[in-house]
This record gives sequence, structure tokens and C-alpha cells, in this order.
Amino acid sequence: MTSFTSALNCSSSPPPCANAFMQATFDCGEPIEAIRREDGKIAHGEVRIGDSVVMFGSAKEEYPAYATAMYVYVPDVDATYAKAIAAGAVSMREPTDEFYGDRSCGFKDPTGNQWWIATHQRVVPAEELQQKFREAREGATS
Repeated sequence: MTSFTSALNCSSSPPPCANAFMQATFDCGEPIEAIRREDGKIAHGEVRIGDSVVMFGSAKEEYPAYATAMYVYVPDVDATYAKAIAAGAVSMREPTDEFYGDRSCGFKDPTGNQWWIATHQRVVPAEELQQKFREAREGATS
């Protein structure tokens, strides 16, 4: 079995990128698992967004905080985007219908992580997808 799990290393504790922000944006609830260091900061925690696990922890000297980017499929991109903005995210791009069949958008959480979210709306046949890609590229270079 192969699975992919993302990890966030946050600058504050409790890490807002993994606690309050993700709970408010993705309705992921309390961490599945949380191990605290002696100083009370979270050494390791996990939350579930849909059927995926995101691990998180507080930065420390040998493992400093870093920003990352995530791409998450959600049932309703517009509603999730609104929740993210209400939870303190900064918009990078409002929800937009894409030529490849998704409706997507992007935002940064309060610690600088980029979140790109999408709702898949339709399967685009390969030939149509290639044509729309060419058209989009030509429009970008005009």
C-alpha cells in the first residue's frame, strides 16, 4: 500500500496552520494525535482532511519553520474558500472555473502556507483538454 501524507512545520504553538485554521477551513476537528514537547509545544500532531492525513509540528532550532503549498480537493470550493478567508487567510486567487474541469482558487494561511483548493466539476476529454491548454497558453503569451 502506498499513501502520501503532507507535513507542516509551524512557527508558533499551538500551530495555527494546523489547529484553528485547518479546523475552521476544512472542518477537520481536533487533532487525531498530538504529542507535546516538554515546553508544551506540539512535537507531532495529525489531522484528517477528508480521507487524507496532514501531520504538523512546532518548529525548533534544528528544524525551523517553513512555508509549503498544498492542493486539496473539497466538495464545495466556494464555501471552503469563504471559510478560509474568514479564518484569516489572504486570497491569492478567487474561485475560478478552469479549462481542465476544476473550479479552483488559492490562499495563504496565517503562517504563509499556500493552499490551493478545487472541486472537480467535469471530466474533460483528452483532445478537448489539449486544445483548451493550447488556447490558454496562446492567450497568456499575447
